[in-house]
Amino acid sequence: MLFFLSAAWAFHIFFDELLFDPLFTAQEVGCIGSSLTYLILGTFICAATLALTIIYRRR
Repeated sequence: MLFFLSAAWAFHIFFDELLFDPLFTAQEVGCIGSSLTYLILGTFICAATLALTIIYRRR
């Protein structure tokens, strides 16, 4: 369930960047950082959680 919520949040941030011009303006000025870092970190955390769950369930 947490994976789906994280994925929904990541898609929201991704599409918000594509469709919302003030966000790009804020990034150009330096008020907001890129969400790519969040997306990479979130993907890594989800993959690590999934891998650990699979490993522990096999024992």
